[in-house]
Amino acid sequence: MRTIRWLLIYFVGIFVGAALLAPWLYKLAAVAMNGDGRLPDLSKYPFHRFVSRSVMILAVVGLWPLLRKLQIHTWSDLGFTSPRLNWKNATAGFALGFGSLAFVA
Repeated sequence: MRTIRWLLIYFVGIFVGAALLAPWLYKLAAVAMNGDGRLPDLSKYPFHRFVSRSVMILAVVGLWPLLRKLQIHTWSDLGFTSPRLNWKNATAGFALGFGSLAFVA
């Protein structure tokens, strides 16, 4: 239950934060374009591009605190293992992926 709560806080924080941050970034880009013209023309980009970039920035920035709250400190906590330790499964997975791609192609 604690994990679901932190994930919900993470996603709500990202979307609400992006909704609050995007207009400020859009206005900042418009003000920056009124300067000396050293920046590329940011006024040609629509507002939804600023919203999507805000979501991505906040998702990456918020990922570190989320992983700390969920007590995930290493790659093995996420389920990643060394292929050297599991070479049979790694070989079988590669063969299955290559075979399915070859079949589709």
